Amino acid sequence: MHSNLVASPIDDVDLLHVRTWTLGQEICFVMTLRYQYTGGSLITGFRVMVLAAMSLPKTLDVIRLLRALKYSIAGLRDAARYEVAFRQEVIVVTVLVPVAFVVGDSGLEWALLIGALILVLIVELLNSALETVVDRIGLEDNDLSRRAKDLAAAGVLLSLVHAAVVWGLIIFDHMDS
Repeated sequence: MHSNLVASPIDDVDLLHVRTWTLGQEICFVMTLRYQYTGGSLITGFRVMVLAAMSLPKTLDVIRLLRALKYSIAGLRDAARYEVAFRQEVIVVTVLVPVAFVVGDSGLEWALLIGALILVLIVELLNSALETVVDRIGLEDNDLSRRAKDLAAAGVLLSLVHAAVVWGLIIFDHMDS
């Protein structure tokens, strides 16, 4: 294999040898390269070890799926335990889902109404996750931390506006008919 590297002081690179092996679920490989500097005749060999986070192909890893489900349930449990805003939104969603079946006339309208509510919960979970990470880094006042939290809160606000618009448009549409 012979390739030229653009915008680099290295002119020519030859791949001399590649050795691969698996380490758990990851593929690891070592490459031996020979390169030549632009404008010179210096040729040097070196090794580069790359640990790639590429999962080995599997048709269906049931254990991994069950672990992912376990972690997701733990996340929902933590949100319900520690996040007041999430608990409040779950109460609102619990009340409005049955109302969606009364307000909507079709599967599409039900999907829009309920989907808008679920979107609020999803964005609230992401907001809570970001706030948790920022707080883990440090609780002192920091402009970047404040900005990150404000941006995540703006995402929650926009998801609430989205839900209100979807619900309002569908209710308004039914008032005309």
